[in-house]
Amino acid sequence: MTTGLLVAFVFLLPVIVWVRRLYRVDKRSFNDAVPYLRRDNPERLEELLDHVLEASLLLNLGQRQFREEQLKRIRLAQEFIAQRAHNAAILQEWGSTEQERTRTTLDKDVRSAARALIDACIEYRISVLWIRALLCGHQESC
Repeated sequence: MTTGLLVAFVFLLPVIVWVRRLYRVDKRSFNDAVPYLRRDNPERLEELLDHVLEASLLLNLGQRQFREEQLKRIRLAQEFIAQRAHNAAILQEWGSTEQERTRTTLDKDVRSAARALIDACIEYRISVLWIRALLCGHQESC
């Protein structure tokens, strides 16, 4: 079973990457990126992931009510995290455009800032996969 999943992953990953590359926007300037960014609410996400508040809910609610509330909180956290991952993808495209532009402008400061942005976005998007897997483990179905 695990081997089959691994083989499917190895063969499907290049196809997914190819399709995403085919349909992505090639050049995205700052003005092109801004309208696609989604609103972020870091305070609300932090509250949803607060283990002290969750422990308080466990003490004050019955087991069934707590589980229902916990699942609502997990789903909402997943939504906030998905919005952030979307923003990271948009910013990564903008960073790639700026990095590409430095090939003609030769601006080393912009190139280094664009590379830092791209690296941060990649790191965040990879981390999101792990976070989603952890949150998914706390649900019956994902």
